[in-house]
Amino acid sequence: MKVGAVIRIIVPDAQAFLKAYTAPGWDEMIKLRLTGGDRKDIGYGLLYETKMQVVNVVFRQFDEHKYAYDFETLRALLVSAGFEDVKRTEFGVSRLPELAIDMKWRARESLYVEAVKS
Repeated sequence: MKVGAVIRIIVPDAQAFLKAYTAPGWDEMIKLRLTGGDRKDIGYGLLYETKMQVVNVVFRQFDEHKYAYDFETLRALLVSAGFEDVKRTEFGVSRLPELAIDMKWRARESLYVEAVKS
């Protein structure tokens, strides 16, 4: 990447999912990933019996993802790769409008991070 280039990374927010996993009951997990109280995944149509099943599907996403990230970890990786001005953003908000892409239903579960190549 050229110096000054902006990178935008969108991944499942590990901190949010682990917080929901450790919270009692299903309410927090349902707010992140599921609809209603039926434990049915809005993205994949899966019906979950346990919250760990949700965590595994989200963090692996049928082999699309290899690792889980929180902001602190992603920031450290970006800095070590030569990026600066690492910022957590949100759905639809970007330094470059053409990078503000994602599916709206994923906004509540995603970690949005941008950084500038130094």
